[in-house]
Amino acid sequence: QNAIDLRRQIGDERGVAAATANVARIQLRQGQYDAARAGLQQSLEIVERIGNRQMVANLHNEIGVLEERQGRYREALQRYRQSLALLRELGDQRALAESYNNIGFIYYQLGDFDNAAVYAQQSMQLYEKAGNREGQMLAGQTVVPGDTIAILQTSGATPGAVSTATVTVGQSTSSPWSVTTRHDATPDPFTFAAVLGADTDTLYVSAAATLAG
Repeated sequence: QNAIDLRRQIGDERGVAAATANVARIQLRQGQYDAARAGLQQSLEIVERIGNRQMVANLHNEIGVLEERQGRYREALQRYRQSLALLRELGDQRALAESYNNIGFIYYQLGDFDNAAVYAQQSMQLYEKAGNREGQMLAGQTVVPGDTIAILQTSGATPGAVSTATVTVGQSTSSPWSVTTRHDATPDPFTFAAVLGADTDTLYVSAAATLAG
């Protein structure tokens, strides 16, 4: 609050907006959604007034995240689309890819799988163009009916180790597992033939015995 007051005293509206948004982000992390929404909205109104379009786009997106966390998907969609419109004009490809992915996820939550697939694909294309592997993985997390999924799982490093993985799609969850083979420490019986009439102080080599079991 001191930072906000100081910025206001010197007439730094952009600084006031930034400081107000920072406080709101802390409130969001603490689950104070109403206070966070009010702070982000106040910051948004300031940057709209001074014409900082990048900050306007970012704040619409952040309010969308807040609405999404509360399950207010239609309100989140509205905010995300407002952010997207500005980002298209600004040409911020990284933020644009993230925005497409956000909208695709909301459509998925709303059960509109066709639009979810369209926006997820647009996000994937931008991430691929930028060589952003992390972004590609993020965009690939949205699935729609007809998609196929698979699991890559590394087995345990020790005998008898159990490895698990959990996959959740919507309300369905599967937890496949693997168990490494335990080593058999008990061999089958084996014998060596005796050497009868052996000379003294002489080295003898038996026939080889193959271990099994």
